Order: sequence, then structure tokens, then C-alpha cells
Amino acid sequence: MLRPAFSVLFYPVISMSEEFAHKRSHDCLLTDGASAEVNAQFSSEQHVTGLTPPTFIAPSNDDRTVHPRNGVSFYLAMLRANRPASLHCMVFILLFVALGQSYYRVVAD
Repeated sequence: MLRPAFSVLFYPVISMSEEFAHKRSHDCLLTDGASAEVNAQFSSEQHVTGLTPPTFIAPSNDDRTVHPRNGVSFYLAMLRANRPASLHCMVFILLFVALGQSYYRVVAD
């Protein structure tokens, strides 16, 4: 079976639960009014297993679009499954600036 060696999640949309799903992503993927069963089926934090690859997770503390609980819930699921994971909650603008500067250096060189 093929699987990724690792995964990197920036501003991840993980959950489809009504509580903290990114509404637009939810509605585009599942339609408005999807059942609780369908929401659970497409909520990644509910499907972490011993085969889930090590994961670097970077939500933003002040992201008003994608709630940081998405990344935190996936991290906690990884811990429950005894899988390696790294959670880095950052201030949105600082992460954006850091990534932008790194991108600029790569493109400029």
C-alpha cells in the first residue's frame, strides 16, 4: 500500500462538524445540510490510524476563516493514535510574512 512519508498542513480544514468547520469548504464539498454521518465521514480527525503519516500542523491563532481548532483536533487525534505530530500555532500575519520572505528568496535566487 502506498502512503505519504509525511504530511504538512498549513491553515488546515480538518473537520466538517458544524461546531468549527470552515463553512464555505463544507458547503462546497458536502453541500449545506449534510447529515451528521456524512460530516463525520469527511472529518479527518476522526480517521487517524496507526498508518497516518507523521504530520507537521500549522494553524493560525488569529485566523477568522479557518478556526485553529481544526489543526488542534487533528494533532490530538494523532496523539491518541500514538502517531508523531508537531503542532505550531502562530499568529497569521507572522507566518504569512515568514513564508512570503522564504518564497521571495527562492524565486529571486
